[in-house]
Amino acid sequence: LVQGADVAIKGITIKNFSSNTDSSPLIRAASGAKNFTLSDCVFENVVKSVGNSSALTASDTGIIVDSCKFIACTNTAGTGGAIFISDQGIEVTRCFFENCCASASGDNKGIGGAIYINNSSAAVSDCVFTNCLAGGQQGGAMFVKSSGNTVSGCRFYDCFCTPANAPKGGAFYADAACTLVDNEFVHCGFTKNAGTPFGSAVYFNAAGSLTNVTIRDCEVIQYALCFNANANCVGCTFKNNKPYTGTTYSGCAIGLRNSCVATFEGCAFINNVSQRGACINTKEVMTSVTVRNSLFAGNVTTTGNGGMATEVVVSGTYVVDNCTVANNRCTGTSNDYGCPLEINGGTLAATNCVFWDNQKKDGTLRSVYVRNGTGTLSHSVYDGMRSSGKPTMSECQTISSCPFVQDGSWDGDVFTPGNYTLPKKVDGAPNPCLGAG
Repeated sequence: LVQGADVAIKGITIKNFSSNTDSSPLIRAASGAKNFTLSDCVFENVVKSVGNSSALTASDTGIIVDSCKFIACTNTAGTGGAIFISDQGIEVTRCFFENCCASASGDNKGIGGAIYINNSSAAVSDCVFTNCLAGGQQGGAMFVKSSGNTVSGCRFYDCFCTPANAPKGGAFYADAACTLVDNEFVHCGFTKNAGTPFGSAVYFNAAGSLTNVTIRDCEVIQYALCFNANANCVGCTFKNNKPYTGTTYSGCAIGLRNSCVATFEGCAFINNVSQRGACINTKEVMTSVTVRNSLFAGNVTTTGNGGMATEVVVSGTYVVDNCTVANNRCTGTSNDYGCPLEINGGTLAATNCVFWDNQKKDGTLRSVYVRNGTGTLSHSVYDGMRSSGKPTMSECQTISSCPFVQDGSWDGDVFTPGNYTLPKKVDGAPNPCLGAG
C-alpha cells in the first residue's frame, strides 16, 4: 500500500504462508499511505525468515487493526512476530494473538513476540495475548520503544522471553514512557534463563504509569514488575507470584532500580513468595518511594531476613502511609530478623499503619526493623517488635486481638486472605486502630 491510498481490508483469512526470500510481510503499508484499516481478518501459521514481522508492517502512516486474529505468526530473523510498526500512529483493538513468536536471538533481534512498536504513538486495547514468545531479550508479547503509548484492557497469558542473557519483560517491555490501564498479566515470566533477568511480566526502562493492573500467578526470576525509572501504580494487584523453579532471587512482585521515584496508591500484595523482599525490593539508590492505602497480606520470604512484605537496602526516602501489613510469614531460620518491613539504608517514615500477625518460622511476631539508616513509626498499631533495631515511635500502641472484620488464615502453605476492614469494635471495646492518637 503506497502513497495516497485509502484502504480498508476486511474479512480475509490467510493460512500456511511461508517465505524466506522476501523481506516484506504479507501486508506492508508504506510511507504516505493513509486511513488504512484492517478488520475481521485471520492470519494463521504465517512464517517469515527475513526482515521484520510476518503479517503486517507499517511505517510513516496511520493504521487501525480491529477484531483480527494472529495465530502462530512467526518471524525468525528480526523483530515483531506478527506486527511491526515504526514512525506512525496505530490503534490495535479487540485482537487476539496466540503462539506468536519473534524467535531470533542477538542484538536487536527476537524482540516483541507479537507486536513491536518503534517511534510511534500506539493505542492497544481489549486484546488478548497468549503463549507469545520473544527469543531475544525483551517483550514476550509486546515491545514498545516510543512515548505516549497506552495499553488498556488487555490480557497476557503464558508469555515468555527465552534467551540466555538477562531478559526483561516476559510479557511487556517499554523502552519509553508508557501507560497501562485495566490490564491483567497472568502466568507470565521467563524460562531457561541465565544471568540476572528482571521484570518477569513487565519491564519499564523509562517512566511508567499503571492503573488497575493485575499481575498474578507469574513465575519470577527477579521481579514480576520492574521499573528502571520513575513509577506510578494506582489500584494494582500483585498476587500469587513465585520464584521460577530452581531460583532464589529477591523481590518477587516489584523491583525498583536506578534512582527511581515511585508511588504506589491503593495496591494489594497478596501471597507473593521470594527469598527476601517478597513484594517491593530496592537494591540501588532510590530517590523517593511512597506507598499509601495499600495491603500486604500472606506474603512469604524463604530466608531468615529481608522483609516479608518490603525491603529497602539502599539510600533514599521511604514513606509508608495508611497501610495494612498482616498475616505475612518468614519460613527461613538463618537469623533473627524476619520482619515484614525492613530498612537497610535510607530513611523510613511509616504512619497510620496496622501490623498484625506477621510471624517468623518459630511464631515470633514482627513488624518493623531498621537494620541501617533511620526509621520512624507513628500513629500505628503492632503486635510484635524486635528488641533491637526498633524505629523511633510516636503515638503507637500494641494490640493483642485481631483488629479486622475477619483475619486471614494459613492451612499449611495455603493462605486465605481475610476481610481487612476495620470494625468499630473489637471484643466489645473500641477498635484501637480507629481514632487512636
